[in-house]
Amino acid sequence: IYVVTSQNELYSFYPPTLSFKFIGNLACPASPGETPFSMAVDRKGFAYVLFTDGNLFRVSTKTAACLPTSYQPNQLGWSTFGMGFSSDDDGNDQLFVTHDNSNLSGFSDGLGTINTQTFRLSSVATFSPPIVQRAELTGTGDGRLFAYWPDEASGQDGAFIAQINRKDGQVIGASRIDVGSPHSAFAFAFWGGDFWIFSGDQTQSSITKYD
Repeated sequence: IYVVTSQNELYSFYPPTLSFKFIGNLACPASPGETPFSMAVDRKGFAYVLFTDGNLFRVSTKTAACLPTSYQPNQLGWSTFGMGFSSDDDGNDQLFVTHDNSNLSGFSDGLGTINTQTFRLSSVATFSPPIVQRAELTGTGDGRLFAYWPDEASGQDGAFIAQINRKDGQVIGASRIDVGSPHSAFAFAFWGGDFWIFSGDQTQSSITKYD
């Protein structure tokens, strides 16, 4: 699993030993003051890192080397979003995104995809039921897509995990878990049959394994 900090540091995390390894500092040509907002890693080991100004960069998980992409920010009016790769029906990586609309209604506008060849953002569907908030996504080896989001709408501690139908945005089996707070920074990954949740604030972080 790979994680990135708001201080532009890229780490790997190995679940069997619960150990982190520092890979390097990102030297992305981002605007001053902008920091990583979300990250997704494909099967070839390349990370796509979204910054707070909506720019998307391609990062090596071996060296932390960073290059800009041709992605144009604010496509479909989406400035920031959570991301995750999931395999399509042919076994190819597909980058799914979910719009971060927490400053307006509190709930996401829906599910989309970014073509990593053309870097065009396309809308897939709105979520049904429309319960997904500011979320991160992850995919499983058998092509399923899952979302994790803190319960910001209620203002209470806790979060949700749910499977998402990649084709129509249907939210399947949302489960509430006692992880995080409405103000948590967070990341979400699937490894070895389990979900791994990274949550925290400016003073401390925690890691949760969810079976």
